[in-house]
Amino acid sequence: MYPTKSLTGEFTPFFLLTLLSLILVLIFKRSFSKGPPVPPGPYAWPIVGNIFETGKLVHVALSNLAQVHGPLMSLQFGSRLVVVGSSPTVAAEILKSHDRSLSGRKLPLPIRFKGSKLHNLGLGFFDECGDGWRSIRTVYRGKVFSTKALHSQAEVREKKVNEMVAYLESTEGEVVKIKEVVFVTALNILSNIFLSVDFLDYEGKGVAEGMRGYIRRFAVRSSTDCLSDIFPILGDWCFRGTCSKYMYVVEAMFASWVKQMKDGIFMSQEGYAKEVLKKFKLLDSKPVKTPMSLVGSLRYLTCTRPDILFSVGLVSRFMEAPSSIHMKAAKRILRYLKGNLSSKNYLVLRKFYSDFFGTGDGPF
Repeated sequence: MYPTKSLTGEFTPFFLLTLLSLILVLIFKRSFSKGPPVPPGPYAWPIVGNIFETGKLVHVALSNLAQVHGPLMSLQFGSRLVVVGSSPTVAAEILKSHDRSLSGRKLPLPIRFKGSKLHNLGLGFFDECGDGWRSIRTVYRGKVFSTKALHSQAEVREKKVNEMVAYLESTEGEVVKIKEVVFVTALNILSNIFLSVDFLDYEGKGVAEGMRGYIRRFAVRSSTDCLSDIFPILGDWCFRGTCSKYMYVVEAMFASWVKQMKDGIFMSQEGYAKEVLKKFKLLDSKPVKTPMSLVGSLRYLTCTRPDILFSVGLVSRFMEAPSSIHMKAAKRILRYLKGNLSSKNYLVLRKFYSDFFGTGDGPF
């Protein structure tokens, strides 16, 4: 009469037995398997390892554990083995004596996945010291961080540091966030070296006004493990959501560049807008076959084009089963871009899309 109860009663013991069997298998496998020799460390629980022993203040927890287990210890985070060195002598052994064999980094899944756009994005994202890493390092060492290059940039660095000191003097008696001041100084040093322009002022205003937030969000993302980093069996399930969050932040940071105009400096993607039009054969208003990759390119462009954000988001909702009407809508966005390549000419398209989907003919 109540099949739900009987099903629940049958399901619960089966689930518990399956879970118990899995735990027992892992315990026996851990007890009898001979792994590589590792430093001593706290007891690692089955499945989770030492995850719950670190807490939120990881550096404090590791320092306390090092007092018990020594300056070189091993921890288990899920299926990942982590060896921690916490003394100058051990650090010298890791960074100098055995730097080549220990130079590999455990990167987040979207960055180390070879099919991802984030894979090997820059020198700091390489997961191994291969030929590509050595080539890029050579360029950095010879062109950016050479003695000659550093001497030529000394005047810029000195000027920006003096501006920072002057700002701190002007805020005497006020509460100042030093990390924010140092961030602006460092960012302006780099922007002046490469583009001869300040990205931000000390009030947080400027052409890269949102960059500080994006960099902070990327740092938090890259330093926070997702489930697939700890339990690789969840890789495919966890990859898509994590990758989309990374791509949003990375595209927002790196897809824009500074454009100098007569009446000011703007973050611009005009070149990329032209590439999208050319890619989908609409630079001369020619037709295109598939809307899915087209909408993906338009979403990438919204990083610095808020004027198309609403309309592109609306078209994106129907990408599971796109039809000719969605292709027509996407092409209208491209025609709008063709007439407004400069991101300073904003036009809100809400009325256009409300008209397009059944309430009128639309302005185009």
